[in-house]
Amino acid sequence: MSAKLMNQRLKGKGVQYYQDGLWVLYAKHQGKGYTRTKTHPYVDNHGELKTSISTVWEESGLKFLNSLI
Repeated sequence: MSAKLMNQRLKGKGVQYYQDGLWVLYAKHQGKGYTRTKTHPYVDNHGELKTSISTVWEESGLKFLNSLI
């Protein structure tokens, strides 16, 4: 399953929502160690250093996803 499809399914199940370019867990799922954020530095087309933030699923989060599906 693609990440895009998985994110949409989790949104449909009320697990996460998209805000300001980042998938965020709803409050009922936060604080359980399911995810963490990771910052990625990169250089844009103008040579400026920028950062991008993404959500990364932890082992406990993957177990949660398996139980959900």
